[in-house]
Amino acid sequence: MIIILTVNIFKLQFLMRSAIFSVSGLRGVINQDLTPEVIYRYCEAFSEFIGGKKIIIGRDNRPSSYYLAQDVYWIFSQLGYEVYNLGVAPTPMTVFLTKKLQADGGIEITASHNPENWNGLKFISGAGRFFYEEELTEFKKIIRHKRLSKPYSRAKSAEELLRISKNFVVINEQAVEEYLQAIILARYFQNIKPRSLRIGIDCNNGATEFLIQRLLTKLGHQVFPLNPPCYGFCRAPEPTPENLSALARFVRVQKLDFGIAFDPDGDRVAFVDEKGIPLSEEQTLLLAILYLFPKWSGPVVVNNATSMAVEELSAKFQFSVYRTKIGEANVIKKIEEVDALVGGEGNGGVILPEINKARDGILASAIVVNLISQSGNTLSEIRKSLPKYYMAKQVIYVYNKDWQSLLKKKLKMATESKIDMLDGIKIISKDHWLLVRKSNTEPALRIIVEGKSKKQIRQLITEIINLLAR
Repeated sequence: MIIILTVNIFKLQFLMRSAIFSVSGLRGVINQDLTPEVIYRYCEAFSEFIGGKKIIIGRDNRPSSYYLAQDVYWIFSQLGYEVYNLGVAPTPMTVFLTKKLQADGGIEITASHNPENWNGLKFISGAGRFFYEEELTEFKKIIRHKRLSKPYSRAKSAEELLRISKNFVVINEQAVEEYLQAIILARYFQNIKPRSLRIGIDCNNGATEFLIQRLLTKLGHQVFPLNPPCYGFCRAPEPTPENLSALARFVRVQKLDFGIAFDPDGDRVAFVDEKGIPLSEEQTLLLAILYLFPKWSGPVVVNNATSMAVEELSAKFQFSVYRTKIGEANVIKKIEEVDALVGGEGNGGVILPEINKARDGILASAIVVNLISQSGNTLSEIRKSLPKYYMAKQVIYVYNKDWQSLLKKKLKMATESKIDMLDGIKIISKDHWLLVRKSNTEPALRIIVEGKSKKQIRQLITEIINLLAR
């Protein structure tokens, strides 16, 4: 197993001055960094970048997403696009439908795992994936030199929005069925005689609620939602163990077989076993590997912050492991290059490229449900077969501007360590590793440490935080 240690030594909120645009898309605080003018500029630049006339648009369920969606619909209708409106839809479904419906591009309105007062745009290629770094470089050139074709103005009235909306193609019900059938009929789930399971779900009032209930019901399982629909999030966005206490209690009290928890846009998923003990999000990909190997074969691609438990499983199942820079698009690019069977990230993201070239929490749930159902074992029994590591993660918002120099100076003393500069600074020793890098999604440094000793990991991350924070 992998146990995530929560370290709350240093965490100060930082007031942003501009939205962040990276391989993870555009993100910012609503009406602070992410203003209507910023949205308009990026949408118009995206239109120029893809040069198309058909676009798929989905959104998560955070309160601001509805209003942002109205702006995005209006912008693209003004630009002459045929707008396919998915309404509330998880990111992986929007990615899937962008390719399936042969659109020129897609947009998911979401800030993914960021707090509720954030939002953003994930830009999707017509190839049904996120844009690679070299493609984003070209996109950024357009944004830098972009002058709006006309002064920005919002739709003037509800009547105008209603008139424009008549041009939208609303396909949510059809889209849901297309997407779910692609999962259910995939070769990975054929010839399985499942036993019926009682499953709790914690969608955090996000975009996955309707889909996961329908999928699990189609697979013959009983579904028990944790929360009724509400306004806004019911807990913190990320499905990390410390945020799943309510689901853990719900699984125990209702005597369920296990629980499933998502982030707001459905690309991340984590699980709670029948004893009410949360698994770390790092274990989601490991469970997928257990299910897929050795029945199928091929390389596995992960990012540079994913647990080294993947390498331990590779020795058991005899597959090659490739590591990339952090960022879903980087993983997908390498998956295509090496023709990988599966890939993902240690944040609860699983990519099964034959079905969808995106981290897909719904698909990952189908994998784990079938793993438990087919094996006849409980999730707590299955987790015992996973390699055991301890991992600590910390975000610091105020840090020394010379953090790289400070870290490198310290590392010169670690004579037995290997230094990896693929993404940030990663120090790899025989029994542990640590990674320090700038976040792609917020103005912060991310620190991750993993090893076999809980005491060692706590000491090491505390030492690094004290070195870099100011």
